[in-house]
Amino acid sequence: MLVDGLKSRRHSRALENAVLGTLHVWEAPECEMRRDIRSDQRGDPTVVRGRLIDVAGAPLSGVRIDVWHACEVGFCDVQQ
Repeated sequence: MLVDGLKSRRHSRALENAVLGTLHVWEAPECEMRRDIRSDQRGDPTVVRGRLIDVAGAPLSGVRIDVWHACEVGFCDVQQ
């Protein structure tokens, strides 16, 4: 990630570069908006909201957001 951050050019208003984490699951199932993604329904739900915009503030279309979470004891679903 350090090399990517140092060598990749980005606009000064763009977010910092990031690489996929070790727990990323390729081809994970897609979920509809506002769905509860807790597999066991335990713990407190968290609401995540955001907007995806370009550096000029215009909304982006056709983008995908990957979201994952940890259970109440700190494990992601692929760790259990």
